[in-house]
Amino acid sequence: MNDMKGALEQARRDAQALHKKAQDATAKKHADIRANVEKLADEALKLQAALKVLKLSQHADAQQHLNNAVNALDDAAKNAKAIKTANERDLGILRAALRLRTAIALKQLSRALAAKRTSVKGRAPQFV
Repeated sequence: MNDMKGALEQARRDAQALHKKAQDATAKKHADIRANVEKLADEALKLQAALKVLKLSQHADAQQHLNNAVNALDDAAKNAKAIKTANERDLGILRAALRLRTAIALKQLSRALAAKRTSVKGRAPQFV
């Protein structure tokens, strides 16, 4: 049980780091943004794959939050890839969307962790 909680907490920390990188990467000039977004897309997809495995061991409420996080990370990866070829007109929208999607993933992971903590606290003690 603690290993699953630890994995969920690590995923949340990874999402926090990804969101920070998205904020930092999208605050730069267009040329700098293009250089950094491919790595962000790869990181989002890597975290998304880890969450797909992690959700299999969670209760229904935590699974739903993890599904939401997986979907947000998929969208974040698509936004990051679109930024690479975006024109100046679309760049601002895509940058905002990338930041929003990583923030949603982070929020959903926080909710999954809270659901996990609640489910652990709500159970009767198990004696060995």
